[in-house]
Amino acid sequence: MRRRVKAAGQVPAELLDFGLWCKHRGHIGYEEVIFDQWCDDRAAWSDAHGWPGGDDQRLAEEVVAPVPDEDPFDWSKI
Repeated sequence: MRRRVKAAGQVPAELLDFGLWCKHRGHIGYEEVIFDQWCDDRAAWSDAHGWPGGDDQRLAEEVVAPVPDEDPFDWSKI
């Protein structure tokens, strides 16, 4: 049986902040299409290390994470 150490370490800052995760990977401007990848990265880290507060807490954070609109272009500046 595989043992998992719950919350063995601090969650990396980029897994707590979607904007920071995008910035570190050069995905600025593509946020609306890669949000699921951020969620997958968080789930993978959680599977390996455990998430403070458990999976319900991780999922709740993803539900309220600020995701930019699909059209970030400011049409009022035309």
